[in-house]
Formats: sequence, C-alpha cells, structure tokens
Amino acid sequence: MARGGSRTIADSRPSISSILTLEQLDEDRFRGLSHVEAPRIFGGQTFAQAVLAAGRTVAPDRLPHHAQAHFLLPGRADLPVDYRVETVRDGGSYSTRTVHAGQAGVEILALTASFQRHRDGFAFHTAEPPAVPAPEELPTLDELVAADLPALGWLGDLASVLAIDLRLPESFPQLRSRRGEVTAPEQWMWLRVDGPLIDDPLIRAAAVAYCSDLFLVSAAFSPQGGISGSPGTDIATLNHAAWLHADTPIDQWHLYQHNGFWSGDGRGMARGVLFRQGVPVATTMQEGLRRSGGRAGIRALRADEGA
Repeated sequence: MARGGSRTIADSRPSISSILTLEQLDEDRFRGLSHVEAPRIFGGQTFAQAVLAAGRTVAPDRLPHHAQAHFLLPGRADLPVDYRVETVRDGGSYSTRTVHAGQAGVEILALTASFQRHRDGFAFHTAEPPAVPAPEELPTLDELVAADLPALGWLGDLASVLAIDLRLPESFPQLRSRRGEVTAPEQWMWLRVDGPLIDDPLIRAAAVAYCSDLFLVSAAFSPQGGISGSPGTDIATLNHAAWLHADTPIDQWHLYQHNGFWSGDGRGMARGVLFRQGVPVATTMQEGLRRSGGRAGIRALRADEGA
C-alpha cells in the first residue's frame, strides 16, 4: 500500500542490521536499541538481542541451538535495553548462558540459551510443510492493507515497525477474525527479514529468533474468535522457546507454520515449525495470555507484555 501517497510499509521499517547491532559495555554486558517510534518493543527483538548478547560471550565455533525466555514486563522502545550475561557452563561441546535484560534498572526479560560446537550426525525429521501458494503468488502487505484499510490498518501499523517482510494468505486467522469469523487453531505465513545480513551464522540465528515470536501464540486462540488485531482483545507472550536445527539464510523466504494445541485459564500454547525449501530449520513453542476488554491488539502483538 502506498500510504500517504507513494510511501510504503517498507519505508518505515527499522533496519534488521541495526536491530542486531549491540554495543559492548564490558566483558559480559551489552546494550541494544529499538530504532522505531513505537510505545513498546516487539518481543522478538528483545529475544533476539538476548540470544546475540549470549553468543558474543562463547567461542565463535559454538552456535545457539536452543533459547528460552520469560517476558516479565513491557519493554519501552524509547529506552535502550541492557543485557547482562552470566556464564553457567562451558563444556567440551556445549556452553550455557543466562541473560538478564533490563531498562532503567528493571528486568524485563530472563533468557537461558545453549550453544553447541557443530558435529556431523544422522539427520532425520518427520515435519512436512503444508502445500501452500508460493510467496510470489500472494499479495504484498501494502496490497493486502490497501484492499481493506478500515479493517487492516492495524496490520500496516504493525508491519511498519518490524524488520520482517510477510506474505499472508486470505485464510490467515488475524484477517478472518476482523470479519467475525472463527477459525481452526492453525495458520501459516511466508516471512524473511527485510534487508541483507552479514555473513555471520550468529547474526542469522539471532534473526531467526527475531522472526520466531511473530503471531505464534495467537494460533491457540483462533477458535475463540476475537484474536490479534481485534478491538477489545489483547494477546501477550508469557514465555517463548526456539530450537534452531540448522544455519539458514533468513533474508530469503521461509514458511512458518503454527498450530495451537491448548488454551484455558486465560492462557494458550502453540508450536511452530520454520521451513526452508521443505526442510525444518527451527521449532518454536510459546505460551501467552489473552485478555478481553483491553485496547486493540496492535499493542499486544509487538510488546513484551507484562502480565
């Protein structure tokens, strides 16, 4: 969509390279910025920067294979985030780190990450991607939002503060919920980071972590209707985990499949699989909360929402 004339969503996006640039304050302390004009920080950004900070303290031949975070409080986009890394263990093949992310002396995220030295071994997987249209066959976000601006303006606002290019099908639950439809607890989308990445496997892993948070837990709430982007509904991440199976060029198209498998007590859980050319390169899991009677869902989608 050419918003306000010839301006597009991509024109407002932050640079993925700037988001994944940390200032090193000392041996185990780092600082990250948001580079967007928004009230709150996208949860995937804090998750990615924490993974990157942890990775800067391990041997360069060890890459992240798992990270899990608890989102404790909302992050403010107008303040820097300081990351303090603690060494838990450095073994013969694996290293473990914990990371405390804070703003103005208050902790907003706690993360544990594990890193592994590469080893050759037997490869096996049963995950298969759904048969879906190619990204080139789907409308761009500008086209999608322009086709129904009153209902999808929130999507344009969200996409303009994320360094992620998306292709969404018409069946995507966030689109259908605005029409009052209830959907099954499953969804998929094409994504890639919007911009080139330097040739660094740690940066690529952090970029996967950045993308992995987007829309995931909303799959658990789609059978209830009134999910992300719906007036009066807030969805927020409580905890998020990612298992990285392979180094992957996340600045190229990947298929991200989500399945919600439980909801209750105001919470829900979903799992995701990120595919590159039919092969799973990451698996994710997320628990989140759903509140009714709040403000529209744009806030919850991009915030490290405090419970």
